[in-house]
Amino acid sequence: MKLEDLLSEAKEILKTSGVHNYKFEAEYILSQILCKDRLSLHLDFNEELPLEDVFEVLDTVDIRATDKIPVQYIFGQANFYGRNFKVDKNVLIPRPETELLVEKVIEISADIERQITELNNEEAESFKSALNIKESGLDKLIKASFSTL
Repeated sequence: MKLEDLLSEAKEILKTSGVHNYKFEAEYILSQILCKDRLSLHLDFNEELPLEDVFEVLDTVDIRATDKIPVQYIFGQANFYGRNFKVDKNVLIPRPETELLVEKVIEISADIERQITELNNEEAESFKSALNIKESGLDKLIKASFSTL
């Protein structure tokens, strides 16, 4: 079976079973099993696949479609903020919206650090105390850098 045909079949099975993000999930399943990035799935669409790969993909698609198990649990990993994390049924799967929250926290933290550096020592200590910050991120970075020497 050609990769293109397998991808189409996987999408159709997931779509029919009511998987909301069926296109992405079909590509994710194939990319995990075939060890290809999602772009390669489309570039290598005429590639003939070994039967064992075809069966593994279809079995995995069937598990996702019938048992409604998220693909992250099936493969035991989820990507979050550019990193892969191990997940299982006892772990919540990170959502893309959470990455937006992380970006906002980083932005706010950077602004607080900037404000601290613009204050004299006494004002900085008062500011950190008001925010319940024991040590600025910059101070932690400096100490960590020296400890690695």
